[in-house]
Amino acid sequence: MVLMTYFLIGSIDNRKVGMQIPENLESLINFLLMNIQSDPHHNFSAQKRQEIYEAFGPRTDHQAARARGWLAVITARHVLSIFEQALPDENHPRKLIEMAEATLRGKFSVEEAIREAAEGHEISGRLWGHEETEVTWNAYLAGTAAHRALAEAAGVDPFMRISWIRASDSPDQGGQPIPFDQLPDEKLAEWLGDTAAAAAVAHAYDSDQLKSDPQKLLEFWRWWLKDAITAAWNCMEANDDC
Repeated sequence: MVLMTYFLIGSIDNRKVGMQIPENLESLINFLLMNIQSDPHHNFSAQKRQEIYEAFGPRTDHQAARARGWLAVITARHVLSIFEQALPDENHPRKLIEMAEATLRGKFSVEEAIREAAEGHEISGRLWGHEETEVTWNAYLAGTAAHRALAEAAGVDPFMRISWIRASDSPDQGGQPIPFDQLPDEKLAEWLGDTAAAAAVAHAYDSDQLKSDPQKLLEFWRWWLKDAITAAWNCMEANDDC
């Protein structure tokens, strides 16, 4: 089935970049993209993204950890303009992304990065000192992606505290933790989760419909799977060119 998916979608063209991503990761990417395209809402569950992160390699592997970090940075960069268009005089998210880049290049300590990411989380919770009416939901999530990217660049597992999201926030779950494969990105984007969740909803949220636009979600996930991952894999070796 994976091979059939590979031919239906077409392989990722890595010939223009330095490193070939592993065959198992490429096959997984194509398989998951087919699943997203066939989903009527074009959702991409956190559990499936976890499969991507794990396919990079174990968390104890320095190279794999760096590739995951670059993926977070590239993802946060992708939506930074959404934040800066809404709040052109606020540069804190950009600084956090720059710190994440420096962390991955070994020019900023992991301890400092974790500390700055935590502070960034608090600052975003205060809407960077702005009134609620000034910060659109898309901009808030784009800013959130920046401090998450810094944490992930420092090696923090974005799903480490996923059990904190309880079913009390979803009455039909009867007081039990929401299964990992049922956690919607709208919830992960706002509270806990990976950079990709915040960035996807920042890109796709329609303020008129008060929900994510499925076509924009598909657009984002196609970019994330086909372009961002390939770029991150190459950044693993070519730090200074990223």
